[in-house]
Amino acid sequence: MKSILLRNDIIAAQATPFGVSAIAAVRVSGKDCLPLALEFFSQKTGSASRTLEPASLRPRRLYHGFWKNAEGRWVDEVQIVFYRAPFSFTGEDMVEIFTHGGFLPVKMVLKTLFEKGARPAEPGEFSFRAFVNKKIDLIGAQTINALIHTASPSIEEVLARQLYDRQEQPIFDIRERLLGLSASLEVAFDYPEDHDAEHPDRIAQAVAKIAQSLEAVIEKAEIAERLNQGLSVVICGRPNVGKSTLLNALLGEDRAIVSEVPGTTRDYLSESFLFQGLYIRLVDTAGLRETRDTIETLGIRKTLELIDRADLILYLLDPEVDSNEEAPGMWESLRKKRKIILINKRDKYPETDELELAKALKGKIEALTDPNAGPDPVFSISALNRTGLSPLKERMKGILSEVSSVEEGTMWVPAFQIDLLKRAHTILWEGMERFRETGMYETLGQDLRETVEILDGITGRSFNEDILQTIFSQFCVGK
Repeated sequence: MKSILLRNDIIAAQATPFGVSAIAAVRVSGKDCLPLALEFFSQKTGSASRTLEPASLRPRRLYHGFWKNAEGRWVDEVQIVFYRAPFSFTGEDMVEIFTHGGFLPVKMVLKTLFEKGARPAEPGEFSFRAFVNKKIDLIGAQTINALIHTASPSIEEVLARQLYDRQEQPIFDIRERLLGLSASLEVAFDYPEDHDAEHPDRIAQAVAKIAQSLEAVIEKAEIAERLNQGLSVVICGRPNVGKSTLLNALLGEDRAIVSEVPGTTRDYLSESFLFQGLYIRLVDTAGLRETRDTIETLGIRKTLELIDRADLILYLLDPEVDSNEEAPGMWESLRKKRKIILINKRDKYPETDELELAKALKGKIEALTDPNAGPDPVFSISALNRTGLSPLKERMKGILSEVSSVEEGTMWVPAFQIDLLKRAHTILWEGMERFRETGMYETLGQDLRETVEILDGITGRSFNEDILQTIFSQFCVGK
């Protein structure tokens, strides 16, 4: 947001979603935004109307009246509230105008403001001004944006708590510990005669403990971001075993094309939705088999990548297709994954006992099972007739609920900042090991300072303008 870094002009935007609704909100921020708004706002007294002077409005009080355009024509019945700087979201003078919902009332209110000098706000500009005016830090701004967009009930609680405990996040404690340790290093470097021989070991241990704390933050943040994006549930198996049919059955709609021709799905297909209170990303994949088809090979390669990142695998077996074939070597990557094995097309074997079907596929089931872990759950279903899905869904919910459990003190940050935290951890750990070998205080001090700089970049204490532009451009216009 480099182009507006030093701007303090008046900006305006709709702060509620576009469309028909009972009420819509327009947000206006910047010096002299109140006099501008009052040019078009009047209150009705009997049969007459009266305008208000800026000095007569009390902050944080709702005023009822009517809005007129530049030609003096009445546009809508509205309510306005004024926030005086610095006691507003942006830290500037701010006005919020509440109109009736719909397309025209908001459009006409904004039109009058723009004609008199206000500027349309850029995406995230209100939050950006709040950041510049130190009303929120960068983590707080991104938390608000994530809270607006998330569809995951599990992460919503984390984000809400993160807003409430803004200054109590573990990253701030780690930063203070790094600064304290840096100060100790400066003393040890300047006055080595004041410290005993064990001091380097105590320094190294302190760095190791901080690195361990940072590692714990990273592990929890990765879980939080995975929950925010949706737990990945990957449907896989050989071609034509009913993967696309199962996707449609779990979604309750025909999302994927179903064909009896093997290899129909050559790319993956995903759909995100709430599954029994959990936000998941259900993925239908290309069938796993040996093939010389270039496009199908690329699809299988992508399937293996999705399997590697999956939180849960639904692996389908078809008694007709799988009972007399050896498991390809590519299936070895499945063994250590969290999975449910599904014997599909139960409708074709109405007279066959489920145990007999499982027995016929015993070799395949064992090939998919990690010998060092317990047996994977096995269910017999008909994706086509949508039978046997209830116990499957219950088991899915149980497994995914374990995966989605969030520990106390979990901090959410977006994926690119998790990468920055990992970089900080690497610098810290490698610096500690180098210090153990060389005992050079100055070099370790440089590593600590570099780690602090990375943490400051994450919180926004120090920042790169290009990175800020990327972050805030992802916000909605009225936020």
